[in-house]
Amino acid sequence: MIKLSKKEIQSLTSHKYVEKVTDSRVTFTPQFKIKSVKSYFKGKSSRIIFNEAGFTSDYFSNKFVSSCLYRWRKSFNENGEKGLTQDNRGRKAIHSTDYINMNIEDLLERVEYLEQENDFLKKLKALAKK
Repeated sequence: MIKLSKKEIQSLTSHKYVEKVTDSRVTFTPQFKIKSVKSYFKGKSSRIIFNEAGFTSDYFSNKFVSSCLYRWRKSFNENGEKGLTQDNRGRKAIHSTDYINMNIEDLLERVEYLEQENDFLKKLKALAKK
C-alpha cells in the first residue's frame, strides 16, 4: 500500500468500516471483513466489494484489495467468523497448553519427557566440557 496523505487518513478515519488508520496501514472492522468474505463467496469481485463499501480505487490498489480478501478468506476458512473478529497478531503465550485440564496420564507423560530432555542436556553439557 502507498503512503496515505493526511487528507486521505482523515477521510478513512471517519469511514464506518475502518477501525484505525496510519499513513501506511488501514485496519478494517470485523463486520466489514465478514460481510466482504460472504459477498466474495456469493460471486462478487474484491474490487466491487470495496467500491460498494465506499472505498474508491483512489485509496487502494487492486493488488491491496485482492490480498485483503485473500487473507480474510483464509482466516474465515480456518476459523470461521471468529477468525475475522479476533486479533491474532503478537507474541503467543509461552505456556499455551492448559495443564489444569490435562488428565494424570498426560501429565506423567509430559514429566517423563521433560526429565529425559534434562538428562540429555546434562550429558551434552558434560561432553562439551571434555
